[in-house]
Amino acid sequence: MLKYLKCLLFNIVILITSTICLAQDADSASFKKVDPAQGVFNNIVLNPAFTGIFYGHNLQSSSRLSDPFYNYRHYKHPFSLNVSYNMAFGKNINHAMGIFYDASQGGVYQRNSVAINYAYSKTLFMTKSFYHKLRIGASLVYHKLSYEKFNYYTFGDMIDPKYGFIYNTNEYNYYSADDTLKYIAGLNLGLWYHNPFGYFGVATNSLSLRDTSSKAFYVKPFSFNIAAGGHVYIGDNWALHPSINIQYVANDHSGLSTLSPAITASYQEKIYIGFSYTDFNKPSYLLGFTLKQKYTLLAKCGLYKMFSTDYLDLAYFEAQLNLKFK
Repeated sequence: MLKYLKCLLFNIVILITSTICLAQDADSASFKKVDPAQGVFNNIVLNPAFTGIFYGHNLQSSSRLSDPFYNYRHYKHPFSLNVSYNMAFGKNINHAMGIFYDASQGGVYQRNSVAINYAYSKTLFMTKSFYHKLRIGASLVYHKLSYEKFNYYTFGDMIDPKYGFIYNTNEYNYYSADDTLKYIAGLNLGLWYHNPFGYFGVATNSLSLRDTSSKAFYVKPFSFNIAAGGHVYIGDNWALHPSINIQYVANDHSGLSTLSPAITASYQEKIYIGFSYTDFNKPSYLLGFTLKQKYTLLAKCGLYKMFSTDYLDLAYFEAQLNLKFK
């Protein structure tokens, strides 16, 4: 577990020290500011239309460690990391480009993705106090999947009553090291609408997939993402941000993979405290803060009951860091 906690800390240090490498765009200050609470549960990895939504230059990183106190022995500990950079440009700052790297592992697999994003923003209506904006985005994603230590997997028909666990070497191992490097190119499309009081986004991931492996048995599942939320302002200092994130995955076991309602409270857009019921089985708690309107650090942890007991255990820990430059 210490290994992955070090990864989280290293991730934060890299982002903080990278501030000297980014330029600034003074023109973006004249545009209506987007409520930063929209980025608490969303990023350009989930929806390419999110690219450039905060204008200027933005660097975001998120790390997640699942079951931090569980010993996975020979298997890879579930861990994910994504880093993204995006910037808005153009005469009206209505174009945006972005790139991201996403990596995850768990059990015997390891997955890596890199992508380039483009988004276009259209202002449908704007006054000094209100606006309607619509964003469309697309990203070209390159996936790689590999398996390791698959021989540690044991199934029911591999247990001999006399000798215990056995490995059947007569059958072809589809997960051998030479055959399991999968390279797949995919297309993600996204749509995002927002105004000062709410937002709604939809995205489709893993369109136009092509499996370049020799066996061609692996296909990254198609997924459909929905994100919606609002901003209820209470006086000049406080605001409530109800939201919900939904993901539907189409594969051999099609169905909802994420259904997470959440509520977050913010004070002067500097301090964030939130609660979400992740997948309706993990109560999760959020704490975050913003410094100098540039740095936003969020920490989130989820709990779940251990088996059929009343004891709670840490299901996951997640850290997110956003850097914004005008």
